[in-house]
Amino acid sequence: NGGNIGLSTVMIRNVKSKLNQDENLIAIKFKCLSKERSIVHSLYMVFENKDGGDYVPSPSSYCTCENGALFCSHMLCFLYIMRGIQVRWRDKTKEEIEKLMPEDRRLLS
Repeated sequence: NGGNIGLSTVMIRNVKSKLNQDENLIAIKFKCLSKERSIVHSLYMVFENKDGGDYVPSPSSYCTCENGALFCSHMLCFLYIMRGIQVRWRDKTKEEIEKLMPEDRRLLS
């Protein structure tokens, strides 16, 4: 299935930094199924909203897994899948990609 990432759960928002009100950020929220324990984790990844914008680490970005304050494997999996979509399926809609990468039903609860 879709790398255990719930593509249908992905939400993207423009947000402001609480630390620096002038800083525009992009927040990405999604769910991921842990392959080892079959636990659904919620992830939040934050980036600067500008060309070449940097990743904003914890506490802004985190995963609910035990390594979530660090850059965990669930975050890496998400970035890997997103890059693959950019390279291979640039012309496909979100719905078409979700059909190509079906989700585990446990992510939808």
